[in-house]
Amino acid sequence: MYGCMVVIIAWLFAPVKLVVTGDYEMLGEGKRQVVMANHQIYPDWWYMWCLFHNRNAHGDVKILLIKYLKHIPIFGWGMRFFEFIFMNRKWALDKENLTSHLRRAKEDNLPLMLLLYPEGNLNTPNNRESCRAYAKKMDISEDPKHVVLPKSTGLKTCLEALAPEVHELFDVTVGYSGLTADQVPYDEYLAEQVFFGGIYPAEVHLHIRRFDVAKLPGFEAGVGAGFDTLKDEGIDVGAIGAERFNLWLRARWMQKDELMDGFYKNGVFGGEEGVTNARKDGKEEHYKDHHRQETGAYV
Repeated sequence: MYGCMVVIIAWLFAPVKLVVTGDYEMLGEGKRQVVMANHQIYPDWWYMWCLFHNRNAHGDVKILLIKYLKHIPIFGWGMRFFEFIFMNRKWALDKENLTSHLRRAKEDNLPLMLLLYPEGNLNTPNNRESCRAYAKKMDISEDPKHVVLPKSTGLKTCLEALAPEVHELFDVTVGYSGLTADQVPYDEYLAEQVFFGGIYPAEVHLHIRRFDVAKLPGFEAGVGAGFDTLKDEGIDVGAIGAERFNLWLRARWMQKDELMDGFYKNGVFGGEEGVTNARKDGKEEHYKDHHRQETGAYV
């Protein structure tokens, strides 16, 4: 009921069109999957829920969110009912809470659509500056324009805790129509303006890329034959795996930054190598008619 209410509210107050490209058909009903996305505005997760509704997975959603959101009247209660995972954004406090929730989700053996935002913060000028300062301190060369560099610890913990039952990771790159590269989505589409002021994007573009977890850097099935030798020599294999995954995730976020750059130039997400359904000509992928209805609830 709560899952349907989220979609109905979007349809009533912010009826956008969802434009979906990429591995959309692989995201689906009755599965156990992890989804990550870039974070630009507070209603991000709302539109992701509408995407899950199209795949009949809106009743399987769990989201990692900032702790204070659970105190929002009505919606916060619904989040608790759905067992959303509320984070303090301090790993020392969050680790046990996260692993406990994931352990229960795994034992339940029910369909799961776990959504998280590895950036940990909205993409705002202040947050990008903080990200640059951290990158300089840690000698990280990447400097994206349209996203904030991600943190890999929480995501890797989720994938490890849910393995091997959960073996698919979906990356969703989100773009909002009507904006230029110089505009800040957070400033243009504040939550109160979106749902109560009638100021919302005409279209939300969602580009989906599927990854096989077992083939990702940092996971034993994808690291290679040298693992056993390293273990025998007393080398911290876990730390090596974590760093490999961290490097992969940062590289993926730089690819997302390129996708966002193309989106701001062309108004659509172009094709991406390795994506099943995305067209290579830079045009939007057209799915069946019932996937493209112009409402807040359907693509």
